[in-house]
Amino acid sequence: MRAALTDGLPPRVYSPRALIENRLRRKRPAPPTAGPVTTVEVETRTPGASAYREAARRGGALAWALLRGQAAPT
Repeated sequence: MRAALTDGLPPRVYSPRALIENRLRRKRPAPPTAGPVTTVEVETRTPGASAYREAARRGGALAWALLRGQAAPT
């Protein structure tokens, strides 16, 4: 880990704290990006308690995925 952080250091370091903070920010991997949801497919189902529970489960999964920035589940 030390080699990854000190690779390419200048010969003189004036602020070790700022240098480490800068290196950690620049060498951190980019966060995954999920594309925005543009369309949502709607299915008509027969009414009933089981259909309601299934729709609520699917809606909850979609909401959680969108809040976390992930793609909508299929």
